[in-house]
Amino acid sequence: MPETTPTKDDLLAAIAAERRYWNALIVTVEQAGLMDRPGANNGPWTFKEMATHLNAWRGLTVARLEAAYRGGGPPAHPWPAGLEEGPDIDAINAWFAARDKDRPATEVLAETEAQFDALIAAVAAISADDLLTPGRFTWLGDLPIGPALLGYSFTHLHTDHEPDIRAWLERETGNTPVLPPPPPTFGYEE
Repeated sequence: MPETTPTKDDLLAAIAAERRYWNALIVTVEQAGLMDRPGANNGPWTFKEMATHLNAWRGLTVARLEAAYRGGGPPAHPWPAGLEEGPDIDAINAWFAARDKDRPATEVLAETEAQFDALIAAVAAISADDLLTPGRFTWLGDLPIGPALLGYSFTHLHTDHEPDIRAWLERETGNTPVLPPPPPTFGYEE
């Protein structure tokens, strides 16, 4: 758990920082002509496939924040019934990949931009008390929805995938990518 509680403005600034990072990463990938080249995950994924994967999970973050704003319970998961987020993560990721495999990169990147807009709108619309109070939403246990969901979402890219993406870019271009710093995770990491 974090030692200090961020403010609502801190959360909005973190989303802006994540968007700056993502946009700089896209420019780097596109300038090198690497959008459809495998290896972005130190395996078979192209960068477009990495982006669809991140969008799938970021979309769930957006849905959870929007559900909190509406005062409802957790949103339905987009994957088939019977799969659970923790133990079935590989099957869920495979389901996302199969669902999104034929989407064009332009559509995927437009979706990412729309998700950043939705994150900003949701955080702006939710009261600071609802965003920052631990346990406010029982379906998240004792976590404060704003910093926890954003922190986990940012960590997913920067801890789980950024090292592979950076190594791939360096292998493919011969240069170390220069990217802005990632946003804070507020002490909430996967």
